[in-house]
Amino acid sequence: KAIDEFEKCLVADDDDDPEEEALAYHDLARAYELNGDFSKCVKACECAILKGKQPKKTGGGTTTSGGGTTTTTPAPPATPGRRFDAATAVTTLSWALVKMNAAGDAVSLIEAVLKKDDKEPRAIRCYAAIAAKAEKWEEELNLLLRAVIFAQHDQPLRKDLARAIDRPGGVARLDKQLGHTSGAASAVAFLATVAKDCGRCWLAVDLLEWAATDEPKHGGYALNLLHAYEIVGDDVSAFTSGTTYLKNDENRVLEPGLSLKTFVNIIEELQGLVQDAQSVPLEWIPDDGNDGGRAVRKGGDDKKSWPLPSREAHDDETLDALAILFALTKIAFLSGKHGLASRLVEAIEPARRAAKKPIHETNARNEHAYYCCVAQLLCVDPGRRDDHSISPPAAVETEDDDNKKATTKKKTIPTAVVSKKKQEEDKGECVEEVYVCGDSHALSPAYKSWPLSDGRRLVLKPALVTGLKHWHLRPDCTFYPKHNFYNLIGLDDPKLFGKLGLPSTPSPSARPADQGPAVPRGATVLFLLGEIDCREGILVAVQKLRYHDLDEGIRKTAKLFVDAATLVVRSRQYRAAYVHPIPPVLDETRHVVRKYNAALKSLVDNSADLHFLDFFDQLLTDDKTNLKAQYRLDGTHLHPRYLDDLLRDHLLQAMGLRLRRKDDGNDQDLSPTPGIDDDDDDDDDDEKTHD
Repeated sequence: KAIDEFEKCLVADDDDDPEEEALAYHDLARAYELNGDFSKCVKACECAILKGKQPKKTGGGTTTSGGGTTTTTPAPPATPGRRFDAATAVTTLSWALVKMNAAGDAVSLIEAVLKKDDKEPRAIRCYAAIAAKAEKWEEELNLLLRAVIFAQHDQPLRKDLARAIDRPGGVARLDKQLGHTSGAASAVAFLATVAKDCGRCWLAVDLLEWAATDEPKHGGYALNLLHAYEIVGDDVSAFTSGTTYLKNDENRVLEPGLSLKTFVNIIEELQGLVQDAQSVPLEWIPDDGNDGGRAVRKGGDDKKSWPLPSREAHDDETLDALAILFALTKIAFLSGKHGLASRLVEAIEPARRAAKKPIHETNARNEHAYYCCVAQLLCVDPGRRDDHSISPPAAVETEDDDNKKATTKKKTIPTAVVSKKKQEEDKGECVEEVYVCGDSHALSPAYKSWPLSDGRRLVLKPALVTGLKHWHLRPDCTFYPKHNFYNLIGLDDPKLFGKLGLPSTPSPSARPADQGPAVPRGATVLFLLGEIDCREGILVAVQKLRYHDLDEGIRKTAKLFVDAATLVVRSRQYRAAYVHPIPPVLDETRHVVRKYNAALKSLVDNSADLHFLDFFDQLLTDDKTNLKAQYRLDGTHLHPRYLDDLLRDHLLQAMGLRLRRKDDGNDQDLSPTPGIDDDDDDDDDDEKTHD
């Protein structure tokens, strides 16, 4: 569209000011470049440079006379604030030549540009690309490192730099440049952030291990390393790295009488993620302060007189330590170690509430948000099983070549089956697992289980993808949540990498995982994504005219998910794939969520590989404007009672399963699930508190 408009303007405005024409030709050249038409880009650049050399028109200006002289002031350019820059056009021309494999013709041009301005990021990137064409890897890296010093936020530069370091031998070349001198860890940690944001997640792990090794008591490096491990799908290493930091800085005091050593002792006593202990009974007490509430041991402190800790002004290192503790609690919860998670919550609460500045207003706000959700879930739904390490995914997956082929089939609702081997792995208990692959909304369903009429047990296992939007699944996106998603599902078909916008070759930093992907091949999966799209991005995109209206933005964004999920389901041979309705938790975005769910359901209903669980309207009040009070948890997530009320029956029906009840010949009737108390007689006040 841009090319068409520029071409029309240039044809129509033959009598335009030369500078205006030069600007238009260069804009046209950039459009050609982005469109991959480099020969036309070269011609447009040459026209721009030629027009830029012509004398500027003076017509339309003002003329003044005096003292026997006449002075004419040229008219201002038609586009205020824009002036044609020949060096910029030469840089674009040089880039086009490089793309056309004519780097030799571009060398002298780009050297002339850099001679005048050796800090121009795009020109340096072009010179680095020429070096890379000649396989001069050290020169490429040197140029990009120099450029990023004064252009840290230049996104194309950051992508080029991440790619340069992620080449074979790139980390060794960086080590040669930086070494382990004072200040090197800070530079390496910055480069790790660059790598992560550009989707080079294993490289980020390598660099953060370097920084954390050089400065073992630096909480920021340890926290980012923990998160990098989470992104590549290695929660065990994430937990280990966080625990290692606690040991390295165990004398750090969070508040009087509470040091990091306390948490080291708890983790070692309960053997970390190896095995679990009985959960500590907790209850959530709302308050009117900045904390939003607190978790206390049930039957312990009196909820009305529980003292508020002395408020401490936590420094950045202490906040990093708290963030690591929050993250470790989340990992323990997601790993099914709820005894460990509840013990950590009980110990963390005094330090959390001692912060003078509300933690949700600090750099630890994201970890704090996850922690608070986990803490509330442990309080309001303690009926989850205490040890959920039912069947770790196999480290090595095998399949017949014939089974790899994706096929389009008529949509059917598969009946769940469990193999004899699976039953043996589960130590005598036959378990049907559904993997809930989603953003933070996957916390509420985590490890919920129901007994089935055939003697098996249905368990919801979480596969958390932090911050993923449907929008991130577009092929040209490199942001790390997209890579986190594909790491968790273990996508391993190189034929799909190009279609999905993934690197065609693995990073040299990648290493074989000790554990399989979070969602194994042949699994049953429940996708719970899209809520972040409804509160971020689409409305702004419509305002910027990226879409004609909200409906178009929703339709195109939802289609990105459906297209990607379809490829994943076929490649990973999922037995069944269900789509959870987007939770209508926020008052401000509920109108968008309603539209989005309708569009998503329509797309899924037309898919042969996905099945929509249609209980969205049942989450809402009769007038369809508000979330029902009983399904509110923390203002951001659904209360887990919706699992028994709504999700369970829709999921079981879709899977062709039936809940075990007393009349099935069992003494137990576990509906509703213990832990969510629906008895209004004994705990009425508590239920109102939880709402």
